[in-house]
Amino acid sequence: MVQAWYMDDAPGDPRQPHRPDPGRPVGLEQLRRLGVLYWKLDADKYENDPELEKIRRERNYSWMDIITICKDKLPNYEEKIKMFYEEHLHLDDEIRYILDGSGYFDVRDKEDKWIRIFMEKGDMITLPAGIYHRFTVDEKTPSAVAGLGTPRPVLQGESVEPQAMSEVTAVLPWQPPRPLPAILVDRTMRRPCGYLWENRCGQHTTGPLTISKPVGST
Repeated sequence: MVQAWYMDDAPGDPRQPHRPDPGRPVGLEQLRRLGVLYWKLDADKYENDPELEKIRRERNYSWMDIITICKDKLPNYEEKIKMFYEEHLHLDDEIRYILDGSGYFDVRDKEDKWIRIFMEKGDMITLPAGIYHRFTVDEKTPSAVAGLGTPRPVLQGESVEPQAMSEVTAVLPWQPPRPLPAILVDRTMRRPCGYLWENRCGQHTTGPLTISKPVGST
């Protein structure tokens, strides 16, 4: 079962849990009210998992990319880790499935407070379009993360028009105004976080890509 809690305000390494004392746990129902959905799946059979296929059919998740987050497999590792942790939002749902390892997704609630969601192998979540969020690995890296989504053909570098921003407002009207995130200015939005998503050759992917071997595979 997924673990989530309100973060403390202490500075320090974002890869640490940042649990307050006393703790402030967050349950699945509270996450659902924010539009965050959760599934527990068998990551060892993700390539032929009927439960995953059922979810993908029902929600039209027609593509899947996989990224291995470790220094020897992710080009410009330190830079990418910092970019993952920058607060941002998307015009599409973001779907993430942990195939190996663990990490944290942070999302803002209706009062603009950070909720930290601990994700480990077999956990899959959907973050709704328009929710401010960020990601970091934990202290146990490396990890392998799959991104899934629906087809949304958008050209690389497409600028965000006011109408597009109003789509976000319509989805989550309680989100406070913020400066336009850079990730929306350079949207390779066939995939959420597309401009961060690279294959093992270090090339940005501009269409569906599946890298079938998770961490530890040869």
